[in-house]
Amino acid sequence: MITNFTISKHNLDNFIERVRGLFTDSENVLYLANIIERKSKRSNDQNSRYWKLLTELGRHIGYTSDEMHDILRFKFLRSKIEIEGEPLPLLKSTTKLTMAEMAEYQNNIERWGNDMGFYFEES
Repeated sequence: MITNFTISKHNLDNFIERVRGLFTDSENVLYLANIIERKSKRSNDQNSRYWKLLTELGRHIGYTSDEMHDILRFKFLRSKIEIEGEPLPLLKSTTKLTMAEMAEYQNNIERWGNDMGFYFEES
Protein backbone atom coordinates (compact mmCIF):
# COMPACT_ATOMS: atom_id res chain seq x y z
CA MET A 1 0.00 0.00 0.00
CA ILE A 2 1.17 3.55 -0.75
CA THR A 3 -0.40 6.38 1.23
CA ASN A 4 0.12 10.14 1.24
CA PHE A 5 2.98 10.10 -1.25
CA THR A 6 3.79 13.58 -2.51
CA ILE A 7 4.79 13.30 -6.14
CA SER A 8 6.98 15.81 -7.93
CA LYS A 9 9.03 15.68 -11.12
CA HIS A 10 12.05 14.99 -8.91
CA ASN A 11 10.70 11.76 -7.38
CA LEU A 12 8.39 10.53 -10.15
CA ASP A 13 10.63 7.56 -11.05
CA ASN A 14 10.69 6.48 -7.40
CA PHE A 15 6.89 6.66 -7.24
CA ILE A 16 6.49 4.61 -10.43
CA GLU A 17 8.83 1.93 -9.06
CA ARG A 18 6.80 1.77 -5.83
CA VAL A 19 3.58 1.33 -7.84
CA ARG A 20 5.19 -1.41 -9.96
CA GLY A 21 6.23 -3.14 -6.72
CA LEU A 22 2.58 -3.48 -5.74
CA PHE A 23 1.98 -5.84 -8.64
CA THR A 24 4.80 -8.31 -7.92
CA ASP A 25 2.86 -10.02 -5.12
CA SER A 26 -0.29 -10.94 -7.00
CA GLU A 27 -1.52 -10.45 -10.51
CA ASN A 28 -5.19 -10.54 -9.48
CA VAL A 29 -5.13 -7.53 -7.16
CA LEU A 30 -6.81 -4.29 -8.22
CA TYR A 31 -5.89 -0.90 -6.75
CA LEU A 32 -7.70 2.41 -6.59
CA ALA A 33 -5.59 5.55 -6.97
CA ASN A 34 -6.51 9.22 -6.69
CA ILE A 35 -3.96 11.86 -7.60
CA ILE A 36 -4.85 15.44 -6.71
CA GLU A 37 -2.91 18.66 -6.89
CA ARG A 38 -1.39 19.60 -3.57
CA LYS A 39 -2.02 23.22 -2.78
CA SER A 40 0.26 25.27 -0.60
CA LYS A 41 -1.26 25.94 2.79
CA ARG A 42 -0.88 29.29 4.45
CA SER A 43 2.70 30.03 5.45
CA ASN A 44 4.04 30.47 8.98
CA ASP A 45 4.71 34.14 8.16
CA GLN A 46 1.09 34.58 7.09
CA ASN A 47 -0.09 32.92 10.28
CA SER A 48 2.06 35.22 12.45
CA ARG A 49 0.88 38.28 10.52
CA TYR A 50 -2.74 37.13 10.82
CA TRP A 51 -2.67 36.87 14.62
CA LYS A 52 -0.90 40.22 14.92
CA LEU A 53 -3.56 41.75 12.67
CA LEU A 54 -6.33 40.21 14.79
CA THR A 55 -4.75 41.43 18.02
CA GLU A 56 -4.33 45.01 16.81
CA LEU A 57 -7.74 45.21 15.14
CA GLY A 58 -9.31 43.69 18.26
CA ARG A 59 -7.70 46.35 20.46
CA HIS A 60 -9.04 49.01 18.09
CA ILE A 61 -12.65 47.83 18.35
CA GLY A 62 -12.64 46.17 21.79
CA TYR A 63 -12.37 42.42 21.24
CA THR A 64 -9.75 39.75 21.96
CA SER A 65 -7.80 38.14 19.14
CA ASP A 66 -9.75 34.88 19.64
CA GLU A 67 -13.05 36.75 19.40
CA MET A 68 -11.80 38.53 16.27
CA HIS A 69 -10.84 35.19 14.76
CA ASP A 70 -14.42 33.95 15.14
CA ILE A 71 -15.97 37.27 14.07
CA LEU A 72 -13.87 37.52 10.92
CA ARG A 73 -14.32 33.90 9.94
CA PHE A 74 -18.08 34.48 10.22
CA LYS A 75 -17.84 37.68 8.18
CA PHE A 76 -15.49 36.51 5.41
CA LEU A 77 -15.29 32.70 5.42
CA ARG A 78 -18.96 31.81 5.85
CA SER A 79 -21.02 29.77 3.47
CA LYS A 80 -24.42 28.15 3.92
CA ILE A 81 -25.59 24.60 3.97
CA GLU A 82 -29.16 23.42 4.26
CA ILE A 83 -30.30 20.64 6.54
CA GLU A 84 -33.96 19.63 6.42
CA GLY A 85 -34.85 22.96 4.83
CA GLU A 86 -33.03 25.03 7.45
CA PRO A 87 -30.15 27.18 6.20
CA LEU A 88 -27.16 26.95 8.53
CA PRO A 89 -23.83 28.81 8.45
CA LEU A 90 -20.68 26.84 7.72
CA LEU A 91 -17.36 28.48 8.62
CA LYS A 92 -14.21 27.57 6.72
CA SER A 93 -11.13 26.95 8.86
CA THR A 94 -8.24 29.35 8.28
CA THR A 95 -5.88 26.37 8.51
CA LYS A 96 -7.39 25.05 5.29
CA LEU A 97 -6.72 28.25 3.32
CA THR A 98 -4.08 28.25 0.60
CA MET A 99 -1.45 30.97 0.64
CA ALA A 100 -3.42 32.94 -1.97
CA GLU A 101 -6.71 32.55 -0.07
CA MET A 102 -5.03 33.62 3.19
CA ALA A 103 -3.61 36.73 1.49
CA GLU A 104 -7.05 37.62 0.12
CA TYR A 105 -8.67 36.98 3.52
CA GLN A 106 -6.19 39.30 5.25
CA ASN A 107 -6.71 41.98 2.58
CA ASN A 108 -10.48 41.76 3.20
CA ILE A 109 -9.90 42.13 6.95
CA GLU A 110 -7.69 45.19 6.44
CA ARG A 111 -10.18 46.87 4.09
CA TRP A 112 -12.96 46.23 6.60
CA GLY A 113 -10.78 47.63 9.39
CA ASN A 114 -9.94 50.69 7.28
CA ASP A 115 -13.65 51.49 7.10
CA MET A 116 -13.56 51.79 10.92
CA GLY A 117 -10.44 53.93 10.97
CA PHE A 118 -8.02 51.06 11.63
CA TYR A 119 -4.75 50.92 9.72
CA PHE A 120 -2.46 47.96 10.23
CA GLU A 121 1.19 48.88 10.57
CA GLU A 122 3.52 45.99 9.96
CA SER A 123 6.82 46.11 11.82
